[in-house]
Amino acid sequence: MPTFAGWVYLAVVVDLFSRKGVGWSMSDSLATPLVASALRRSIESRRPVGQELLHHSDRGCQYTSDAYQQTLRRLGVECSMSRTSECYYNAVAERFFWSLKHEWTKHESLADLESRSSPAL
Repeated sequence: MPTFAGWVYLAVVVDLFSRKGVGWSMSDSLATPLVASALRRSIESRRPVGQELLHHSDRGCQYTSDAYQQTLRRLGVECSMSRTSECYYNAVAERFFWSLKHEWTKHESLADLESRSSPAL
């Protein structure tokens, strides 16, 4: 999302069953710590016990990085990724971000990262 101070990036982990955003993180950088933070928040908010977890994402460099893959393994989460150029495999996340841009924020401009401390998940 563009702001008057530069770009702000949002990473969201969406629970496929409930279709709720269960973990999110915002940053001025699209680097791996952004998505790792969202993943950790999702684990903390749901506190899954004794269940196998599957994390699906696109093939963005944040998700394919060694650091992120190590985070998934450390948390005992299986990795699943879309095929290259196949947005339909990630339809739930794509729809979430469409709604965020077109329905919830209506493309409003923010002054900076602190202008919106919590997205409408």
